[in-house]
Amino acid sequence: MDEIVNNLSSPAWWIGVVFVGIFISLLAAYLKPFVDGTLAKLSTHWKKRIEKHETKRKEKIKLLQDNSEQRIAAHFQEMRFRIRATQYLIFSVMVLFFSFTAFDVTEGPSFFRIAVNVFFFIIMLAGMLEHYQAMKLKSIIIDSLPKDVNQF
Repeated sequence: MDEIVNNLSSPAWWIGVVFVGIFISLLAAYLKPFVDGTLAKLSTHWKKRIEKHETKRKEKIKLLQDNSEQRIAAHFQEMRFRIRATQYLIFSVMVLFFSFTAFDVTEGPSFFRIAVNVFFFIIMLAGMLEHYQAMKLKSIIIDSLPKDVNQF
């Protein structure tokens, strides 16, 4: 605590703070145009990407609205995504259970246990991605249904 008080009462500390503040201010002034330009390009790219995805989504909705057979096929594809997601998630829980039961917890993390846990997270991520695909497709199917159809 005495060292902090000595530093605050020292003129050298205050001069150092002023110089560092001026340096940071100048650095920020020179970096601001670069950062602004980069963020503007990123924003434009992101906007174009969203517009492209929205156009594709509208095309899929139009296709499903015009063709009931395609809508049925989309339902089957959604079911396939959900079944695969469930299978991945069940398998990942089995791998995690194996990780907890096959290794002694008291001996600490071994390389093999860490590898099994990484494998668990990869499988779980694959299951979550399949579920996400199913949810996106379900949203498209619901938007393609006629407005008078009872939607659950």
